Order: sequence, then C-alpha cells, then structure tokens
Amino acid sequence: LLQLAEAIDRLPDAQREALTLHHLHGWKLEAIAEHSGKSLSAVAGLIKRGLRQLREELGPPRSES
Repeated sequence: LLQLAEAIDRLPDAQREALTLHHLHGWKLEAIAEHSGKSLSAVAGLIKRGLRQLREELGPPRSES
C-alpha cells in the first residue's frame, strides 16, 4: 500500500488530482471536469495516463494466497 501511495504522489499534479478524485473519492468525470475547468475528454485522458503510469511502475497486481 505504501508503494501505491508513493507512486500516486509521483504522478503529475493534474493526473494525481483526477485519479484520486475519481477512484478514491468516487467523483464522476463530469464533476471533475467542472471542478478542474477541463473538458470531459481531457479528464478521461488524465485518468487513463495516470493509471497506465501506475501500472508501468508497480507492475501487475499480485494474487493473495
């Protein structure tokens, strides 16, 4: 969990904000777009790029045994 938090902290500010508002706080993309002053497609792109960067840095999820 600490690795995830650190990886999120390393994301560019806009990606980190969009990703955390959507995935951690449950905001809809439309609300994030309104809050940030960005278009809906820009917000979706920020989230997509942020998730891609996290996957590249952290690797695939490990199964719990």
